[in-house]
Amino acid sequence: MNVSKYQKIGAVVVVVSSSFVYLWYRFRRREAEWMREIIQSRYAAIKVPVHADLVQELLSGEGIQILEDKFAVRIRLDDTPGDPQFLVCGLQPSVSKAAEAFKNVVEKISAEETDEIFVPSNLLQHFLSDQDFARNLEELSGCNISISENELKIEMTGRKFQLSECRVYLKLKSEDYYSKFSIELSELPPTDSRLNAYVSAVRSPTCFWVQAIQTNHVHDLDALQDALATYSRKQNCGILPGVGVFCAVPYVDDDCGGYYRARVVESKCNEALIEYLDYGDTALVNWTDLLELRPEHCRMPSQALECCLFGCEGTENWPGESIKSFQKLTSFDQGQMVTVHVVESDPTNRRMTVRLFNKGVEIRPRIL
Repeated sequence: MNVSKYQKIGAVVVVVSSSFVYLWYRFRRREAEWMREIIQSRYAAIKVPVHADLVQELLSGEGIQILEDKFAVRIRLDDTPGDPQFLVCGLQPSVSKAAEAFKNVVEKISAEETDEIFVPSNLLQHFLSDQDFARNLEELSGCNISISENELKIEMTGRKFQLSECRVYLKLKSEDYYSKFSIELSELPPTDSRLNAYVSAVRSPTCFWVQAIQTNHVHDLDALQDALATYSRKQNCGILPGVGVFCAVPYVDDDCGGYYRARVVESKCNEALIEYLDYGDTALVNWTDLLELRPEHCRMPSQALECCLFGCEGTENWPGESIKSFQKLTSFDQGQMVTVHVVESDPTNRRMTVRLFNKGVEIRPRIL
């Protein structure tokens, strides 16, 4: 059979095309291998060993995420058996820089520091009544502990997380000690009830405190203040201010230096936000101003009840004249008794919304 010219040309085209496709495929495959070799030559996984006690702190902190975002690498805990270590994975040279930065983070949190806590005399003696106190503290926190009875301080040496655990343990121990000196908080009168009272502290018509006269503790409260005054002259101040701890504190505006029962609402470094229990108001005081109570100081329930004047809810910025008018109409120093009508009682926040009457005349319209 004769083969035409066109058939021969077609066969040549097929052979040439097949050869071209084959060569193109080989080239692309080789190019992919080259790229893979280049990437593999630049990819690295650097191991960073860490102490077992640091693993959880590293995983729970933000340091790893910050380094991953900064260097475009991945840092993960190596799950192979043996001593704990992290793998810093990525492309060079970023992975080397990230590994060095990660090592600095590990060194920073693993470096030992020394800190000290000054402890009131009574509390320190309570701690030391347990002969194993220092040893237990060292075992629980991992810190080295040194106690100075003369300087009333506990010195701690350890890593950052160990110091933190030591402080938590001391705080729990102190709260357990001070829980023995608790004061019953007085119950709020029910909604729509009426009572005679003194307004004992005023910030504004939307934030003030009253003492109910029906509690029959007026004379007892005077005797308590005298007892606290005598007691405060014989005692050293200073309490580790855990939240909820009951104590006695000087009143900010009391020139006589008297002490008043209070409760710690918030603890901030060397300061404590306290709430005065019998006369109302709050203040930020140094923890060295806090005085430990005795059981005889805790028998009487708290006397002050926080209130907001009905019809004034939500008002924050009161004119000075309105506050002065309110104070004048409810002056505690002048012994003015007011009638309190409880419109709403909120036991959760220990706060009442009330209407006040002075000699039968409502006070709110006279201050607006």
